[in-house]
Amino acid sequence: MKRKWIDQEHSILSMARQCELLDLPRSTWYYRPAGESAKNLALMRKFDVQYTKTPFYGSRKMAKVFAVNRKRVRRLMRLMGIEAVHPKRRTTRAAPGDKIYPYLQVKTGMFGSFGVINNSQHYIGNIPTIFPIS
Repeated sequence: MKRKWIDQEHSILSMARQCELLDLPRSTWYYRPAGESAKNLALMRKFDVQYTKTPFYGSRKMAKVFAVNRKRVRRLMRLMGIEAVHPKRRTTRAAPGDKIYPYLQVKTGMFGSFGVINNSQHYIGNIPTIFPIS
C-alpha cells in the first residue's frame, strides 16, 4: 500500500528519503514479484477448461482430477478468481410479504398427544382449502 505513495520523479525528495519517511524498506520498493511458472500456467489453463465443464468442482475434486497438491490448487484457483458453485446459506428464506401458514398440530397432553387447532381449514400442499364441518 505504501508503495503507491512514492513519487519516482519527485524533484526534492530522493527515493531513499521517501522510503525512510514512509517507514518502508528500500528493498520492498525495488522488489518485483516473480511471475507464475510455466507448469502453474499450464495447470491454470487446465483448471479453466475443467471449471467451464464442471463449475461445481472445488479444490479437493480438482486436486484429485489433476493429481496435484490441494493447497496448490486452492492457491491457483484463488489467484484465478474461481470457486465452486454451490448452494449458499439460507437459500430457503421467505420473501417479504409471503403468507406464513400456521402450525396446526399442538401438543395437548403431558405425554405429547397431538390435536388439531382448526379442523375446518385443511392445508393441501401450499393451498388452504376449507371443507364444511358436518
